[in-house]
Amino acid sequence: MDNRATESAGAEAVLRIAGVAEGGGDMRRLIATQEATIARLAATDAALRTTNGFAAARLDANAARIAAHVAALAALKADLDAVFRRVRILKAKAAKKYPQAYQEALSLSRDSRPTPDEDD
Repeated sequence: MDNRATESAGAEAVLRIAGVAEGGGDMRRLIATQEATIARLAATDAALRTTNGFAAARLDANAARIAAHVAALAALKADLDAVFRRVRILKAKAAKKYPQAYQEALSLSRDSRPTPDEDD
């Protein structure tokens, strides 16, 4: 027995249990509406399954590329951290060895920076 026949048999059983005569139009309309809703939900379920399958396939296909990009970004961050650490060390050494010249260079650097309200 297919799914539609089972639903119809279930609908008839509901009619008998409810004691509605064969001419009970309200119950039949209610059952017809429910059957239409079930059909719509089944179609929606099929569409969502197709979409989820497509999305999973695309994710699987691109997972290796994403992992490679993440690894590259992590390596770049590590490199930048090392560069900035080295710059801080060099600045500290310069400030310690040449305090007067370092302060002058720092003030010149601050004076030559554009202010936030200047347009480029």
